[in-house]
Formats: sequence, structure tokens, C-alpha cells
Amino acid sequence: MSDRQSITEKLAELTDGLLWMSEADYPWNVVSWDKPTVSPAELIQAAGREPTASIQQKNPDDFFQRAVTEKEWQDASERERVRRYRELVHFLKNNLADLTVYRIGEVEIDTFVIGKTPSGTVAGIATTVVET
Repeated sequence: MSDRQSITEKLAELTDGLLWMSEADYPWNVVSWDKPTVSPAELIQAAGREPTASIQQKNPDDFFQRAVTEKEWQDASERERVRRYRELVHFLKNNLADLTVYRIGEVEIDTFVIGKTPSGTVAGIATTVVET
């Protein structure tokens, strides 16, 4: 089994049933490419957007901050979601080099969290974030 396959299988397990909370809640999908880099244009194409769509990079720590921070008022299920996000972020950081968040579009934002596997291919997760 390749490291990319084992990483994508673990990402599928970690994101199973996990939603990204925004104005609409979307699931995570595992993504991977059998190549050393993926250009912004390729991500825009993977998202099914027009070639002129806006794309921006974001620091993974900043992106996941809200999801990994436990709040006093959270109930048990919300605390469990925070725990799962902490586990997911830990796995991403420890298994993917150059981890970067790419956000494509506005309002309904296709979001990719990708990095390089030890064998030099690209893998990660993707979801949709709704911000009005």
C-alpha cells in the first residue's frame, strides 16, 4: 500500500460524518493527485469553477482555529466534534508537508486543505464553506 493510499484512507476515516460548520454544513471529501504539485489553476478546475475564479491561500492554523477550540458553553456532542477536529488537524500536520488551505470563489467557497505526502504526491481534504 502506498503512503498516499494509507493517508487518504485515514483521512476518510477521520472525516467520516464530520461536517464543516458554516452558514450551511458540508461534509469533507478526500482528494489526492498522483503528482508532486497541484497548481491554483488545477484546483480551480477540480472545483468546477471558471478559470477566472478567485483563489486565496490561508494558513491551516487560522482556518481550523474555530473548529479546534473548545468553548465553555459547548455540549458533549460539540466537544466531541472539537476532539475529532483536533485529531484531524494533528494527522494532517504530521503526515502532509507544506500543508496549505486554498479557498476558491466567494459566498460558496470551495476549500481544499492539501499537502505533500512522504512519497511526494499531493493529498488532503476538501469541503464547501458558505459565507455571506
